[in-house]
Amino acid sequence: MDSGDDGRYRIDPDKLPKKLDIDLPPALLKKLAENAAATGRSLDELILEILDQYLQDR
Repeated sequence: MDSGDDGRYRIDPDKLPKKLDIDLPPALLKKLAENAAATGRSLDELILEILDQYLQDR
């Protein structure tokens, strides 16, 4: 096995997931929080599911 550093196991910061900040109106945030609580999921999980569904539909 080659012990040289050929870059195969390096992390490329440009390929990491990016952080996305979304500003939501308070009323929408409240509705999403209620929906998340009712389904037992976190707010982040619910938002990711909504974004995923939107992207699949496109």
